[in-house]
Formats: sequence, structure tokens, C-alpha cells
Amino acid sequence: SLTLAIGITLSWLLAPLAAPVAGAPSPHWARLRERGTALGFALARLAVRLGGRRGGRALLAGVAAWFWLTDARRRGWCQAYLRRIGSRRQGRDSLALFVRFAWRGLDNFLALARPELAPPVQVAGLEAVRPLLAAGCGGVLLVSHHGNVEICRSVLAGGLGRRMTVLMHTAQAARYNALMRRLGREGATETLEVGAFGPAAAMALAERVEAGEWIAIAADRPPLSGERRACRVPFLGAPAAFAEGPFLIAALLGCPVVALFCTAGEAGYTARLERFAERIVLPRHEREAALAEWAARYAARLEAECRREPLQWFNFFDFWAADEAA
Repeated sequence: SLTLAIGITLSWLLAPLAAPVAGAPSPHWARLRERGTALGFALARLAVRLGGRRGGRALLAGVAAWFWLTDARRRGWCQAYLRRIGSRRQGRDSLALFVRFAWRGLDNFLALARPELAPPVQVAGLEAVRPLLAAGCGGVLLVSHHGNVEICRSVLAGGLGRRMTVLMHTAQAARYNALMRRLGREGATETLEVGAFGPAAAMALAERVEAGEWIAIAADRPPLSGERRACRVPFLGAPAAFAEGPFLIAALLGCPVVALFCTAGEAGYTARLERFAERIVLPRHEREAALAEWAARYAARLEAECRREPLQWFNFFDFWAADEAA
């Protein structure tokens, strides 16, 4: 599209601006301000109405280019990730990350509001979990911000034959989540605010897993509580903080653990299920070492996905920064 071409041209001219601001603090990801507006959503809906998915993508490419130009910190953090992944055109690739993130949101909107325009979602790896389904088992799904796991919620819940509960932090993207709720995002899934997780929620999740349901939780972000609840493990050449929470919850529930990745391709999305662990066991006297081992195993798996599809990891913050407030 013309807007994307203009954005790419600007990225070449202004690539030096994408450098991280020297000495600037790196806030925790949950403290970053959401930048979307109701007007932006309304314009995207109008573009879809007039030009279908292609029209929506053209408009959002221009919107994403504007955000890229006006957000020096996120540009710099994207560029830092791209350097680690080996990109030699970090200015253009950081713009591509912004654009693809906008298109990802558009596809989620279409899946709910205009399913006839939404890209198809294929599910691979169901054979890996069929023995669990046949036995009536539930489990934990480890998801990430690589690709677009949100678009496969309903399809995956149908494939698993069970309702899913998604643990997530909703406050950081309140406007976006409010829009998805108005469109009826829940469907065959239910969202549980991870910030409110406590003993009562843990008991409720245990009952759901025992009934054969699945719990999805992102495993690729530092926890809300800071590094006090995180393991620093190797990721793309340097230590990074991965939350202990997903592995603690899986150990508490005593259930199978499956990794889920969903990436975009020319023909739509492909969701892939992989058996990650039959059970996660944390020996009492080696608990911290065991947690670090499980976190490192997941980080290695996520790194492989990032290297395979580097422009589909959407974490717009300083992933390798130490949490000074921990």
C-alpha cells in the first residue's frame, strides 16, 4: 500500500532516531501507557467496511508508521531485540514489527466482527494431546506474545472440546480489551485477571483442570511483582527475566503442560500444539533450581520461534532490563 511504502521510506531516512535514549530508565512493561484510541478503532472499522481486510491493513499500516515515528522508546526497544536476532536493517524491521502488530489486532477484530473476512486458522499437533483428551484430562497451555494466540482461542477451544480459561493482565491494554469484550471475545474462553490471582482462584483452576478444562497463561513476560518472582535465564544471547508463575501454577495443578504457538503465514494462521511436560515437579530442596530449569527450557523453545519468525514477536518493552524496583 502507499501508506506502507511511505512508512518504509521514512524508516530509512529516520532509522538513527530508533536508537535507545541514552540513560533513559526502562519501566516495567505493565507500567507502559496504552496508546490506542477509540477514534483509531472507529477508523479501522470504517476502512474495513469500505475496503475489506485489505483496506483495513492499508489504513493501519499508516497508523502504525505514525506510532513508530512518535515513540522513540518502543522503537529503540524493538531495535535492541532485532540486533539480538541478527537483523541488519533494524530501522525497517522495527517499523515492520509495528505494522504487523497492528495487522494482528485487525485480524482479531475481524475474527469476531466480520468472520467472513478473517484469515483462516489451522490447528496442528492435536494428535499430541488427543490421548489427554481421551482420558478426560485438562492441562496448562503455555502461550507467548509471539504470533497471535488470541485469534485461535475459539478454534482451539473447539479442537480441545473444552472451555479455556485465559490468565492475563488486562489493565495495560484496557481500551483494546474493552473493545474485544463488546464484540463478544469470550466465546468458548473465559479471562481471569492475573493480578487478582490468589488461593481462591487457584482452587477454582484446580477444579476446572480436574473437569478436563485448559488454563492458558503467557510464559514470556516478567511477572507483575518484578524479578522477585522471576528466573533470569539465557534468551537470545543474554539473561532475561521469565516469570516463575506459569511453572508454579502447573506444578500446583499437577497436570500436563502443552506449549502453544500461532504464527501468521501467506494462507492464514497456523496454531501448533506441543507437549512440553507430562508434569512439572518442584523438589522441595531444589525448588529454585527446578524453576530456573523449566524457565530456561521454555526460553530456548521461544528463542527458536523468534529465530524462525523474527518479525512476529510483539514485546514492545526492554525485555533484558533488570527491574531496579524488584
